[in-house]
Amino acid sequence: MNTLVNTGSFRGINIYDGLDILNKYNLKTLEFNLRPIMDENVNQFDLKDYFQTNDFSICVAAGGWCDFFANEKYFRSRFYLIEKQIELAELFGTKKIRLFFGQIHPKYYDERVFERLIKNVGYLITKYSNTIFLFENHDDLSTNIEFLESFFATINNSRFMLNFDPVNFERFGVDSKKAFLRLYSYIGHMHVKGFDGKDISAYTDSILNFDEFYKKLEEKNDINISLEYESSKDIITNLIKDYYKMVNDIKRSCK
Repeated sequence: MNTLVNTGSFRGINIYDGLDILNKYNLKTLEFNLRPIMDENVNQFDLKDYFQTNDFSICVAAGGWCDFFANEKYFRSRFYLIEKQIELAELFGTKKIRLFFGQIHPKYYDERVFERLIKNVGYLITKYSNTIFLFENHDDLSTNIEFLESFFATINNSRFMLNFDPVNFERFGVDSKKAFLRLYSYIGHMHVKGFDGKDISAYTDSILNFDEFYKKLEEKNDINISLEYESSKDIITNLIKDYYKMVNDIKRSCK
């Protein structure tokens, strides 16, 4: 079991300033969010040099610029964005990339939309044979347990797994423990952040207990657990506190 820091926490902060903080505390095993490159035009090769110079290890690339619910013509016209994200993952030395399904309200979801989704995702199967795709339960339809079960059972490919985010389930009124039990066999990665009963909080303030998740996930080989700090509290101090609490909770739970 590997513990990572998700650099998406540094939204609104210069990425190098954020990385310097992690470097100072020797937190060098990352889920690197691709936003600085995709949205802010940060040079990918300069970042690679920074990672190599400072001995960072990128275990997962956090992408998400995609919509697999779109009609095939539109999906193919935007596929270059997915290709770029996969190329960036390879550049940083990882085969694992987090993606989103796309956004669709459940009321617009039907069998035809599901068939379109499966066909679009199937394009990844034929084009990329070594990449591991981690689809996250993020919002709307992707927090529906039945939908996720149907998706992963239909794809039926070990390179397509769930990026399990308990808080994203809870925020939409879905019992994360129920989701965990039903989707366990598909989980390939986990995001950790706090939940105060209504919204995201610091992990140190969370009312949601992760111990059962940690203990069960220890059974999986090569599982990554990422701290995804999204609290409004000061990031510099509290991200570090949250990370070490997560690590200690994992150690305690897995004794």
